[in-house]
Amino acid sequence: MKFVRMALLAACLTAAGCAPENRPVEPEPTTTVAPPFKLSSITHGQMCDAVLQFFGRELKVYEAGVYPLDNRDGTMEIGGHCPVRQGSIQIGYWQTRSDPSPDPTEGAKRFDKTLEVSGRTVFIDDERPDPTDTLSGVTLATRVGEFNSQLSIWQAYDGHKTRAEDGPLSISDSQLESAARFIVDVTSRLDAGTW
Repeated sequence: MKFVRMALLAACLTAAGCAPENRPVEPEPTTTVAPPFKLSSITHGQMCDAVLQFFGRELKVYEAGVYPLDNRDGTMEIGGHCPVRQGSIQIGYWQTRSDPSPDPTEGAKRFDKTLEVSGRTVFIDDERPDPTDTLSGVTLATRVGEFNSQLSIWQAYDGHKTRAEDGPLSISDSQLESAARFIVDVTSRLDAGTW
């Protein structure tokens, strides 16, 4: 009988949150760990469709397609990529990521020009003038909030000239400025998480 009473007392103390020494059991501390990256509710498909529309509307490139490297319906949890092709040839590339690094150029020294758009700096790697280069065009990079983005537009890629409505693509300064506004706009939307 004494054994049964001791067992009941132990069960009672355990249920009441007391340790055998009659001290309250300290609850385990709970912490909420913030995700290492900012999440966006924008889908890969929405982002890549915007890139394709830019190529058609602003650059007048025709017969282009975009190929998200991730699930079109998946959200931009940490970033995404959108290759743009004309036939089987890549003519452009978008990449974005939520990144703690404040440098959207990833330390590349070739981004030697800048434009200011809506209070944001857009870094530019301008390789348009070199006709001997097998890869000519521009790459833009910017950071908005916690997102870094880069957009590449190639006039020529390994002998293939990007076709626009009025002949081979030759990126004008006004188109370069449009691309700078576009990269800031889309990166701002990604950071805000709304389209």
